[in-house]
Amino acid sequence: MVEASYQCSDHATCDERNGVRKCYCNQNYNGEGVTCIHNCFVAAKKSVLREGEFYVNSRCTQNSTCRNNQIIEADYQCSDHATCDMRNSVRKCYCNQNYEGNGVTCIHNCFVAAKGSVLMEGEFYVNSRCTRRSTCRNNQILKVSYQCSDHATCAERNGVRKCYCNQNYHGDGVTCTHNCFVADIGSILMEGESYINSDCSLRITCNSNVLTSESYSCSADATCEERNDVRRCYCNEWFEGNGLTCTRSGPVDCTDLFAANRTNNGKYIIYPAESSGFEVYCEMSSGGWTVITQWEQIQDIDLVRTMKTMMNRVTSTAQKNTEVAGGIQAIVIRALPATATHSATALLDTSTLTVAATICVLLLRIVVYFLIIIVITPIIVLMIVVNINAQIAMAVAVLTIIDAAQTKAGLMQQLSIPAVTPILTVNTRPTITAEYSGRIFMVLIAVSQQQQ
Repeated sequence: MVEASYQCSDHATCDERNGVRKCYCNQNYNGEGVTCIHNCFVAAKKSVLREGEFYVNSRCTQNSTCRNNQIIEADYQCSDHATCDMRNSVRKCYCNQNYEGNGVTCIHNCFVAAKGSVLMEGEFYVNSRCTRRSTCRNNQILKVSYQCSDHATCAERNGVRKCYCNQNYHGDGVTCTHNCFVADIGSILMEGESYINSDCSLRITCNSNVLTSESYSCSADATCEERNDVRRCYCNEWFEGNGLTCTRSGPVDCTDLFAANRTNNGKYIIYPAESSGFEVYCEMSSGGWTVITQWEQIQDIDLVRTMKTMMNRVTSTAQKNTEVAGGIQAIVIRALPATATHSATALLDTSTLTVAATICVLLLRIVVYFLIIIVITPIIVLMIVVNINAQIAMAVAVLTIIDAAQTKAGLMQQLSIPAVTPILTVNTRPTITAEYSGRIFMVLIAVSQQQQ
């Protein structure tokens, strides 16, 4: 009999079982007792798998897993979106970039289970209650809370579920703006209502719940501004119209100017009915109740006729408005409530001067001739003649206007002024302004109007 050495494995026990004493492998090991290998030992890995640990072969076709200290082998196959690779000492199927899963099953990062498909880059999906929105951004799903506007409805249209703005509104469904909303004013235009932009170049109108725009331009006699929260073209002072077209409406006389706080005496331009406007002198200290008579002396100073005679020559309104000749031009403007304007022009001579006017003119002529004779220097002569002629013109103007006042009844009759309207009276010291230019003397005489 030959005896040989015999030694149990570290994972075996020397025991007698069923009448046979030998080395028996311990639980979870298998072998003849001298050599015992753990049930979860993987020869290719040359190590024992821990409970739950797995090992995949080099081709990723088989997966060995330690379950309850037993090796369970199963077929193994990578997903079409995975790669068989060893990373950190672990060989298995790894999902490719932009996919996630266990390698056998790989799902795109932008896959939405409720939709059952992958969202394209930038595409979104809204859940059935329109409370959450998932969007694919850079191959990742971004989930955010989602809520419809009060003017929107959660619905699915053309395969897309989202918040849709209601009729007459527009937007992304979360924010819905009325079609006739104007951001500049922060409000909605009513049907037919219009809005003018800040520089009055555009008019925006709500027509059938849609904003329409058209060019808009102020008249040259209008200003673009906002009044009572309404911006548009407004006609300037003394003009009337819609702002696009403005027609002059005044001032008709000095009374209008005074009512508009023009309180300084001076020259103004007035626009009586059917007049293109002319310059007058307004005496505002009397409240603007002023009639201006403009005297234009073109001929020699001795061609002077009294106001009474001049006005008696005017027999009709047409003649008053059209007769033009050298001499004195008288413009009489009736105060409120009358609106008519009467003008008349007549040649002047000395045939009907009053006695006082005739004596005054003769005396002034003597003084002028005397000065011309005794003064030698031509320049001095010219200056004296000009000055004295101006004085003569003013003196005659004073005399004739006083004479006109004395005959106001006849003057009113010629101008067709009813007795109930303001009448012409003359101050004892009327304002007189004289200007000299060549052979033309301009004398402005302000005559106040008072109630009879």
